Amino acid sequence: MLFRRFTGICFVFLVGSLGASCQAPEPAESEAGRAVVAPEAQQAAVEADAKLDIRPAADADVETGYLTAFADADEIVGDVPHRVLLDVEVIEGTGKPPFQFRWDFGDATVFSDEKAPEHTYEIPGNFRASVIVRDARGELDQDYVDISVNEILEEGMPSGRELMRNMPLDELAPEIERKLRERGLGAGSGSDPGTAGSQ
Repeated sequence: MLFRRFTGICFVFLVGSLGASCQAPEPAESEAGRAVVAPEAQQAAVEADAKLDIRPAADADVETGYLTAFADADEIVGDVPHRVLLDVEVIEGTGKPPFQFRWDFGDATVFSDEKAPEHTYEIPGNFRASVIVRDARGELDQDYVDISVNEILEEGMPSGRELMRNMPLDELAPEIERKLRERGLGAGSGSDPGTAGSQ
């Protein structure tokens, strides 16, 4: 009887010891009372972050729209010699700076690489000042502005338009034919504007 009681006590003790050993170990706590992360886990987290290749926001490229530029001039109409201040505006948020510029003034003069060049037209006529803009990514945009330069006439001298307006019809027809012939439009046509107008 005593032997059975002894073996029973030993059995209970043995079962209690096994149950305690099967329980998960409590995490180690720091002096502040929080769980301490193992150094191996910290290193694994650092390596995982490195694989993501995360760059600071300041170094990231800012997405911009397609390059868009507009040309402008301060005086699009004037008399010879006509001074014009040209400029080109790149719309904010389009293209990637720095920008390069190339102006063609349309009068067979030297090009300009300035953003806002000043140009003087020395002869009368209608000209198209065009500009090409190039950004850092190689994108291009182009715009233009038309310039009209008038010839200065001596005081009292009528312009060519006024002369034709006051010219009699029989004199006006040959003048029109001459102008058409100069442009290659009247040669070989076989028609006489004077006779056509008299019918």
